[in-house]
Amino acid sequence: MFKKGVRSKPAGRKRGATTTRVPLMRELAEMIVTDPEVQAKLFEQARAGKLQPRLMLEFFRYHGGKPPERVEVVPPKTDSAELAALVGQLSKEDRRALADLSRKMIALEESSQDARGPQI
Repeated sequence: MFKKGVRSKPAGRKRGATTTRVPLMRELAEMIVTDPEVQAKLFEQARAGKLQPRLMLEFFRYHGGKPPERVEVVPPKTDSAELAALVGQLSKEDRRALADLSRKMIALEESSQDARGPQI
């Protein structure tokens, strides 16, 4: 019978402990990902369809860890004078395109705020 709060296998592997396989896989992945000759051979096999794509993903995962699910892009902090100087370096055509894009983005933002209604 199970008792609340009592683990069924108290002598089991500790949480966070890795098996002997994990360090070996990391070492193998390191060799594969950093060796240009091995990379070339693997990509050649992948292009020919002789290599499972999942295998490549696992090598990269063991080498660098699981990639983040979401990436947050933070715009650089620049003041108005810096932005004006950067825009001044653009060609006339690029400045016109940037202005058009800015107007469209502002219009989209305003229309999405109108659709949401007043913010409290």
